[in-house]
Amino acid sequence: LATTHTGHCSVMASWPTVPSSAAGGANSKLSKAACGRAKDAKPHRPELAALDQLGPSTDTETLQNVLEPFVASWAQSPRRGTSVLNSLAKKRQTELALQVLQYMAAARLEANVFDHNVAISACQKRGWWQAALDLLYTMPFKSVAPDSITYNAAVSACAKAGQWETALNLLSTMPRRAVAPDRITYNA
Repeated sequence: LATTHTGHCSVMASWPTVPSSAAGGANSKLSKAACGRAKDAKPHRPELAALDQLGPSTDTETLQNVLEPFVASWAQSPRRGTSVLNSLAKKRQTELALQVLQYMAAARLEANVFDHNVAISACQKRGWWQAALDLLYTMPFKSVAPDSITYNAAVSACAKAGQWETALNLLSTMPRRAVAPDRITYNA
């Protein structure tokens, strides 16, 4: 997409524009509206577009073929992977997010605490308490230290699923893991 520079901001050429000769100040209003969209727009993620073409659950080989072109950019900037996971979680594509997290490990990409927190929170929102616990329990084996956000999401997943004994057990293990419970933990 080409970018058009107006007096207010840069506007993507695919957005409707009004010639500057239009009467009644329409150009100014449209430019301001377009500027608002430009500021709020998220960066284009081609990997998300490719992942959107997949179903909720896809085979490992297909996922690898889709993500392989992005491995180098994710290795240079781990936030790109986190951003993709976050977008999938927001779209409630939890199963696909979990597959992407597994792919990251298989491709030897950094899968940090932020990535795991996104995945555990996605599981919590879907009521997948067992998947949330699986992720939490495997983090130390991946040299990823859970933090309070990790535990808050896992405790909440258990509590919302009626697994209160498991939630209390998690709460009691937090100090042994050098993670302090906070207000969010107790309210879960």
